Amino acid sequence: MKGKEYEIVERSSGYWITDGGGNPDGPYDSIADAQDKVPREGQLQYPLPIGNMGGALMTVTETKKYNHAVDIAFSLVSNHPGGEDITGDMIRTALWNRIRDLDQADEWNEIAANTVPFDTYEMD
Repeated sequence: MKGKEYEIVERSSGYWITDGGGNPDGPYDSIADAQDKVPREGQLQYPLPIGNMGGALMTVTETKKYNHAVDIAFSLVSNHPGGEDITGDMIRTALWNRIRDLDQADEWNEIAANTVPFDTYEMD
């Protein structure tokens, strides 16, 4: 993995290490905890304005970021042949059920491998 780029990102659940290949590792309670788990031969990037951490100066590397719009299929049952009786609550329940099913079957990577963004833009 020499030269592989890793990034520590903050989410509501904590700090995560990402490798750009859809393999998140975490969550960690602090940046320092996550930093300890990054392979030493990799290049560490921070999307956060971090300067001196624990006496070691970290280099912040600018990396282009892209925002991708993707969709995920799910189904729901209604009583109308054209779906005119579909409500927001029905959509929410069906989507949560789909997420639960993907979690239980551990199929997120399969979904990712078959996902093609339908809109993309470079972020500033």
